[in-house]
Amino acid sequence: MSIKNPHAPWDIECRGEWPNTNWRAVWKQRESNACFFCPTGTLLPSATSLFQSWTDSTSGLIVGREARIRPDTDLLSPWCTDFVLALKLKGGFIPEDATFDVLGARVTHISNDRTVLTIKPNTGLNHWVHPYWNKNSHFGTRLVIHGSDLSTFGGKNVFLTYAHCNAFDPHFQASPGISVNDWSCMSNPIETYGTALQDDTCPTTTTTTTTTISTTTTTNGPTTTHSSTTHSSTTHSSTTHSSTTHSATTHSSTTVSSSPTTTTSGGGGNGGCSIKGSHSLGQNPNWWQSGNLWSYQAYVTVPISGCLQNNWSATITFTKSISSIQFWSGTVQKIDSQGFVWKFTGNDANYCNNIEFTYIGDGVQTSGGNTAANVAGTENINFCYFGDSTTQGPTSTPSTTTNGGGGGGTTVGPGTTTTTSSSTHVTSGNCMNGVPPEWQAQRCSMQQGYCPINPTQATPNYKNGANDYEKLLHLSIMFYEAQRSGPLSSTANRIPWRGSAGLKDGCDVGHDLTGGWYDAGDHVKFNFPMAYSVTTLAWGMISFRDGYVAAGEWNRAVSSIKWVTDYLIACHTAPNEFWAQVGDGHLDHSFWGPAHLITHNRPSYKVDSANPGSDVAGEAAAALASASIVFNTHGMTAYAAECLAHAKQLFNFANSFRGTYTGSVPASSFYNSWSGYNDEIAWAAAWIAKATGTASDISTAESLYSSMGMSSGGDYSWDDKKTGIQILMYEVTQKSSYKSTVSSNTNSLISNGPYTPQGMIYRQQWGPARHAANAAFIAIQAARNGIDTQSFLNFAKGQADYLKGQNGNNQCFIVGFASNCPKRPHHRSSSCPTSGGCDSNAPGANLWTLYGALVGGPNQNDQWSDDRNDYIANEVATDYNAAWQGVLAGLVQML
Repeated sequence: MSIKNPHAPWDIECRGEWPNTNWRAVWKQRESNACFFCPTGTLLPSATSLFQSWTDSTSGLIVGREARIRPDTDLLSPWCTDFVLALKLKGGFIPEDATFDVLGARVTHISNDRTVLTIKPNTGLNHWVHPYWNKNSHFGTRLVIHGSDLSTFGGKNVFLTYAHCNAFDPHFQASPGISVNDWSCMSNPIETYGTALQDDTCPTTTTTTTTTISTTTTTNGPTTTHSSTTHSSTTHSSTTHSSTTHSATTHSSTTVSSSPTTTTSGGGGNGGCSIKGSHSLGQNPNWWQSGNLWSYQAYVTVPISGCLQNNWSATITFTKSISSIQFWSGTVQKIDSQGFVWKFTGNDANYCNNIEFTYIGDGVQTSGGNTAANVAGTENINFCYFGDSTTQGPTSTPSTTTNGGGGGGTTVGPGTTTTTSSSTHVTSGNCMNGVPPEWQAQRCSMQQGYCPINPTQATPNYKNGANDYEKLLHLSIMFYEAQRSGPLSSTANRIPWRGSAGLKDGCDVGHDLTGGWYDAGDHVKFNFPMAYSVTTLAWGMISFRDGYVAAGEWNRAVSSIKWVTDYLIACHTAPNEFWAQVGDGHLDHSFWGPAHLITHNRPSYKVDSANPGSDVAGEAAAALASASIVFNTHGMTAYAAECLAHAKQLFNFANSFRGTYTGSVPASSFYNSWSGYNDEIAWAAAWIAKATGTASDISTAESLYSSMGMSSGGDYSWDDKKTGIQILMYEVTQKSSYKSTVSSNTNSLISNGPYTPQGMIYRQQWGPARHAANAAFIAIQAARNGIDTQSFLNFAKGQADYLKGQNGNNQCFIVGFASNCPKRPHHRSSSCPTSGGCDSNAPGANLWTLYGALVGGPNQNDQWSDDRNDYIANEVATDYNAAWQGVLAGLVQML
């Protein structure tokens, strides 16, 4: 066997007589003469690129780099059920202190010359054609590298990306015959192993204890030594694992450390924690199949000798990852992303019972009784220690107070109704951390919500050199992520204090209505203003795409609206049937606590041909049609077509069966359609015309515009779309008549005001900042279309500057932007700890910062108070931010 170029990608199959004498000499020094193979892998052209970096403001050094990984799924077999990626630097090296974070995957090894990274997908994402990796539905996962100085490598396309399939679905394709777990050999043909960053059989544990006692347990396999300090940077050779020896067949070893606050000693001399407790599947084992493997429920009792004091906590590490745990005597928190390490915190300061809990385990080969070797007995409890507990926020005594509606203010019309409710407390519940894997199939018999896995403060991540408008745009998208309902990702959720919630939505009517946004500071899903928010956001994205791109926010914005378009499609369950609301506003407003602790019923309400709702159906049609333009721009053509198809059906439904949705949906106290439904029908027609560009759709839009009287002026809002329709019709037709109408109505709005003494246009008592942003949005949309460009742009900028704090009071109205911004928005989830009691009257700032939320704003005299219970001035809502976000993107683009 000959090798023409020893520095080419290594394709060495077995030892032999090499023409390169140096190679022969090195090969003979190997401990084993067994066949050695380092595959070249399948090269994925342009799959990975660096697209942004972070610089330390003091040193000027690059301390963070972010790369996009976007595999081309056409280049590997669709039957691949287990794959591994390699990222090889074209030049330079990654420094020793670098750390890595990958969405949906993990970096497991780095070659000893620091040039090759091995990346494995997380459990559940192993299939090559999983939608997460498919470039047509996922714009790319992210690799983030942190270090003290990352100038040692760089360039946009600095990585070569390779993929290798370790296993195929045996029903369709034979085994590939070789499995690659560490691709470090790509940098050196004799380097069988690089440095392990995370060993699959021995998860990394935290080192937060003061006194450590290591023990060694011998089992049916090589001796395994576990220590709380020796799980990372492990050196490997071809036949042994040095520094720390691991074995897949080793299941138990205990390290316990005592805390000065814990006065216990327990089983077998292992402090307060014993691995000799019971661990079984119960009298009636609960098994269910997950693909080719099985999941199960297990019950654990850890005996404690003596009493645990001072708000005790215990951390337990398992040898196999756990997807969810329920602990009856306190709370439980997943510490690592994989589910190996869990922290238990007791409710009682003095606890004298055993630690008892149940957990969900995954990935077992067989089912039945307690016979599975890897789950029965005590094997899965590997390591535990005790320490002080860490609370997530204040716990208050339940009290009664009065709170306001969730965005229930109206924009026009008489008879504004404000609903107030009493009883603003929640009680501590048995809150399970993280969403169990079986929730999708069994959701209607499970909990409505689950605690966040690791609740911490959210952290903005602005682009380098971001100006105020770019920062505010970044924060606004974070606000929408804080409003998400449904199952939240354990790895990609940028709002870690939010737990998955609303998981039983639609169970009462036999449909999956999970997803969407919570409307405001409450937890109702009002689809009328929600759809308006998507339409307005999409319009801003279409008009000001360059602004989003310049701010580095385009991809996040696309993901943000898709969260809701997925939900709106799910709500459209038949051509003439649309679910318009989930949750009862009056019942919901009697509860003050985070969404994941809701236990009351969340009824679903629909409109159909017998009970029409042209306003809500028409707005949903507008949302999906406008969003389809965004998705087409983003390259998501199939999904865009799906959105447009639903939009057309919903428009036909709204136009054919005319009526107001509050006839069958109990929303009149919150979002009554004061302007009627004509504007939504015309609005939907205009957006479909813009999306298709066909003569027939344009003709329909023009006809409805004329017959329904859409030429008058007024405010643009969730209730009234006329001024928006006028601009849109000009964009579609370029007719001067529409242009003249836009100019006249917008100038009239700006001229007539009225204004506060310090310059904010003041249109409504409820949420005046929202209306100022809406007026600015109409003005900047008109300016972009060449209508009175400079004067309208100046107006929009003036309103935005006022809202961000450039006013006589130096008062900002966007949460989290600066020190002079609101700290007590009327918002349940951000004001409450993730478990325990919560009182809306509690003093001080909200526990969690609701970054980016635009609050209601000042009165007509510029007066405003940071009062959580003043919902007129401090409510937040998805429709408040919609036009505001568009104004920000417009200013980034046009200034």
